[in-house]
Amino acid sequence: MAPASPAAGDDPSPVDELVSLLSEIEPSDADLDAEEDDALEAPEEGDEACAEPARRRPRVLVINGPNINMLGIREPDIYGHDTYQALLGICQASARDAGFADCTCFQSNHEGDLIDAIQDAYGSYVGIVINPGAYTHTSIALLDAAKAVGLPMVEVHISKLDEREDFRQVSYIRAACFETVTGLGLDGYRKALFDLAEHLGIEGDGPAS
Repeated sequence: MAPASPAAGDDPSPVDELVSLLSEIEPSDADLDAEEDDALEAPEEGDEACAEPARRRPRVLVINGPNINMLGIREPDIYGHDTYQALLGICQASARDAGFADCTCFQSNHEGDLIDAIQDAYGSYVGIVINPGAYTHTSIALLDAAKAVGLPMVEVHISKLDEREDFRQVSYIRAACFETVTGLGLDGYRKALFDLAEHLGIEGDGPAS
């Protein structure tokens, strides 16, 4: 049997007072639902910085093929006296000046390694600067890898290919690149990085040359 309600004018019992107090301080189901929605929608402090969109931190990959590691030693009358370490420094500085947040330089004398580097760039880099070396003129596999990932790509060569042997006039990788830079020495990498940044709409702080 339900307890009788207090008669008019009667003082409420301690139990009635407790029930009344709880009903005032306990949130309703609607209030709880609203609070849960707000918690889901409102990011916690620091989340924006931790989950910075990839587009705000564009990373670029520079790939060099066979014998580029021998710069300074290899045919200096054609490739100059600057070393591969000098090339790395130019790429890092140029990438920063062009507006890239990070520049990774990869070199290998093995075709499969170069293919793996192109494939691994998917989802990690916004674009590629590539000098495939001799594989420029022989590797359809590099071209297929470049087309597969679909990243914006610039082909770069240290020497003037159009003034060299006939077999160097063929470039398979060019079909996957929006630009080719050739004959500018190591400065060609700087131009390639700035042109790639411009193509991507990335603004840097340094001059292009």
